[in-house]
Amino acid sequence: MAQAAQRNSSFANALSTGQVLQQHIENATASTRGVGGTTSMSVPYQMPPASQVISMKPPVPSGENAAEKVLPSCPTVYAFINDFKLLGNPRWAQDRHEDTQPLGGSHLPPPSVPSLVPLHVNQMNLDVQCHISTAFVTVEGEWELDFVVKGLRCDCVLAVPMSHHGTMTQIEIDMGEGRMYTTLVIPKDEAASYGAGGSVNAGLEEVGSYNPELFRLTVGQVFGGSKLSVRVSWFQPLLFANGFYNVHIPFIIPNAQLARARNKHVVGKIGCTINVGSGGPVVTGAFNHMMRERKRGEGRVELEWDSHSMHDWRNVDFVGSYQVWSQGILPALIVQDSQPGDLDGRGTFCLSLSPPDPRSVTLFMRSVVFLLDRSGSMYGRPVEDARHSLKLALDLLKPEDKFSVIAFDHEQMAFSPALESAHPAKVQMAKDWIDSTCQARGGTDILAPLRQAIAMLDSAVGGVPYVFLITDGAVSDEREICKEMHSVASARGGSAPRISTFGIGHYCNYFFLRMLAVIGRGIADAAFTQDKVKEQMERLLLAASTPLLTNLQLSIPDLPHGCEIYPFPVPDLFCGNPLVISGKFHGTFPPFVEVVGSNPDGSQWSSKVTSNRVPQIPLNRVFVKQQMDLLTARAWLHDDSKLRAQVVDISVKEGVPCEHTVMVGFETTPEKHQELKADLKAGKQANPKKYAVTKYAAIAVVAGLAIGFGSVMLTMNNAPVLDGLSALGDVGTGFGGDGVGCCDFGGCDGCVDCGECGVSGGCDGCGDCGDILDPIGQCCTSFGDCLDLLSALG
Repeated sequence: MAQAAQRNSSFANALSTGQVLQQHIENATASTRGVGGTTSMSVPYQMPPASQVISMKPPVPSGENAAEKVLPSCPTVYAFINDFKLLGNPRWAQDRHEDTQPLGGSHLPPPSVPSLVPLHVNQMNLDVQCHISTAFVTVEGEWELDFVVKGLRCDCVLAVPMSHHGTMTQIEIDMGEGRMYTTLVIPKDEAASYGAGGSVNAGLEEVGSYNPELFRLTVGQVFGGSKLSVRVSWFQPLLFANGFYNVHIPFIIPNAQLARARNKHVVGKIGCTINVGSGGPVVTGAFNHMMRERKRGEGRVELEWDSHSMHDWRNVDFVGSYQVWSQGILPALIVQDSQPGDLDGRGTFCLSLSPPDPRSVTLFMRSVVFLLDRSGSMYGRPVEDARHSLKLALDLLKPEDKFSVIAFDHEQMAFSPALESAHPAKVQMAKDWIDSTCQARGGTDILAPLRQAIAMLDSAVGGVPYVFLITDGAVSDEREICKEMHSVASARGGSAPRISTFGIGHYCNYFFLRMLAVIGRGIADAAFTQDKVKEQMERLLLAASTPLLTNLQLSIPDLPHGCEIYPFPVPDLFCGNPLVISGKFHGTFPPFVEVVGSNPDGSQWSSKVTSNRVPQIPLNRVFVKQQMDLLTARAWLHDDSKLRAQVVDISVKEGVPCEHTVMVGFETTPEKHQELKADLKAGKQANPKKYAVTKYAAIAVVAGLAIGFGSVMLTMNNAPVLDGLSALGDVGTGFGGDGVGCCDFGGCDGCVDCGECGVSGGCDGCGDCGDILDPIGQCCTSFGDCLDLLSALG
């Protein structure tokens, strides 16, 4: 843990010192041009229009920790400066920098290395494709490395902040002069045979090994003066709030970068397409930018902002929404037949059930047991946020609901031995009990409190039974827990308790919690950054507070070979959580399916839903993450190698990394890059060695893209989950991947130049390179030996 904290500090320091060094560079540049200092363009942050449909926090926290303020607020390319000679300034190289000062006379702190200095951004364009419940995002931009001396080269780091469980799928970087950098997803167990450097199995001891909200990729040995044309693509789930699907893309360009931009309009174009997956007009909600409607059709609308025709650009995140709530339950069914090149020759279908406003319908009475992990690893803010969210959940109970709370560690303590009516006085007593009892202590036992909760619910009369499990740990009997809960669900049928789960941090097994929620027809979510714990937990508890239909079943006639459904069994429909079900089928899909469920009054609800074909929506891509996660969870539960192989095939074909594959980055040429794309389009297996050019950079594993299966060891040792949740920890596993180049621009003989031994004869491979390189152990002697540098620096 001490080494992880040191690496976190090193990464934060590199960002912070990069800001200082950036100001020195600007002042020196202005002085060279005969100007006394730099000027600054004032582009204030503008809050979005007041609206009840948008309720999301900025993805980059602004907490007390000053290091959080330097995290990127939009896609950014940094130069990794580890020697002042890269900048061509002999005064800095000789430590004679005390006389450097900015405009206005106030002295800057002295510059230092290593530093991450943002490149000059010339232009960025944003395209967002919202398909049903998933947003596909593409950012294209140009960055210029104009402060590094031409002829010298340094590593650059692409950092992309993403909002809520984003998954990076493709990066293309054109560095000019016939050099390109790209990525490819390959099976994890084949990485070594391709010569890929870096760890494919980063241990959970590396705090923050997974961060779905900040992607980092290192591009080795970029020449000074280069212009980098970057294209990055990722997808993320849309967030549902107050009847609207919302998309949030971090897109605030720092004022310092705007001031340096040569292009008057740094952002040239913003596009947003919405495909709702059903007929009828699209009802859009609030947008942060003044979007113009370009085209509209059934269930589809295209919006855009263009700098050439619209000059009211706002330097804010991209936020938009569209309405989901309708007058009643609105089902929609989209079908796509198998396409050429599909992995298994099966078609894809998607059934969505959009709920109405809960104020217009009758809801189920609930019997609820909340299980809160109070083990020692929850100490500090995690347990405080959990208590706060749990008390909010109690406020959502109706007087006719029944409830109890169980706090667990290696022991269990219940608010009451039986369920209590949710009258205001009793709810307040429970809140007081939570504050006094739910204090971090002890170990972790999940099965015993689950059994106690089910026993409580079995003795209750009336109401749909619900269990909410909140934990930060992994336990050794997870498979046994799933099997026992499956037996409970099979024995009780439609009256079995619904189980929803929420994981906190990197030490819990996300796939265990996901599988448990699937068995229990509930909802699963997890937070991997501290600032998101409270927000996401409250969202899950709110989503599951308004059950509308239970015991849902699909009847799909005339499919002799059956079909696969994700998730299965089908969860309940909540007003706070639209239900989206995807599936794969052989043959010809029938013209309709029938959906059947139970209403709150005990009557049956049913609907025949007509099949529609909407070619504009890439169904395979929309639901590939859901499909892979559920298959991975099943493969974990049953230790099924065939299912794992199926996940790997889907992951490689779709270019979406999973637990059993890795993303590798490598340098190539424009010609080889086109050959790679053609091979992938034809469905050929792509060997990165065939396309890679390793003159400056080896094939390298991009770290931090997989969640992992938790850590029983760290849970048993009560490793503080806060270590893995801090904003610094989330960027602490490296600058993006293990693909890192050596300096190799002077007399360093290919070693890692850390700024302490210098580039002209100081480093002889002794490893005495300062605290920042302690995790490595020794200097390297070639590029291939340096692949873990930035991962260790983090």
